[in-house]
Amino acid sequence: MPEDKKKRVTPEEEIAFLSELPLKFQPGAKWSYHLSGYHLLGFIVQELTKKSYAAFLEEQIFAPVGMASTKFGGTDAGVIKRRSSTSYSRETGQLTGWIYPFNTRDYPAAGLNSSAADLTKIALDAVKILGREHREEMWAPVELNNGTQKPYGLGWTVDEHKGRKVVGHEGGGAIWVAHFPNEQLSELSYAISMARGQTRFNMALPTFI
Repeated sequence: MPEDKKKRVTPEEEIAFLSELPLKFQPGAKWSYHLSGYHLLGFIVQELTKKSYAAFLEEQIFAPVGMASTKFGGTDAGVIKRRSSTSYSRETGQLTGWIYPFNTRDYPAAGLNSSAADLTKIALDAVKILGREHREEMWAPVELNNGTQKPYGLGWTVDEHKGRKVVGHEGGGAIWVAHFPNEQLSELSYAISMARGQTRFNMALPTFI
């Protein structure tokens, strides 16, 4: 929704805005990625738990798995001192720090700062959070009303790489997370230099396995 990035839009304001928009297509007729769906899911979590989305994830995921270097925040406040690195950009012609001012309602889809070590923890200990049945449901491609499938699950892209099933997601151009369920292999690709058009990484590691 159009807005001043510095303005904090309330859940009520966004829901009211979205409710006035016409449907682009009937539910289940097509598939389209859009942040508003994640926003609404975050609002539901907050309404049911009476906690902020960030607090809920800290309690239910980060703390149980031991992700001490993981924190939400699109400003300097989200950079953990002496633990996390800042991304950089050359868009101005000089190397400068790149920090995107995420609104808190973006958190279900963006604004999470983490480390390779912490993401490895959740890859190894995912069973503590979700059982096998739920993970298979999460990694299944969406099926439309006409029976065709699209390469997206519940918040994960679903694809194949060299004949192997791979699920994952890109995050703001700065990271690509890929997981190969059948091989129990995860790959994390980081970039600290932001460049236009750099939105996906080559999954080179599985080539050597």
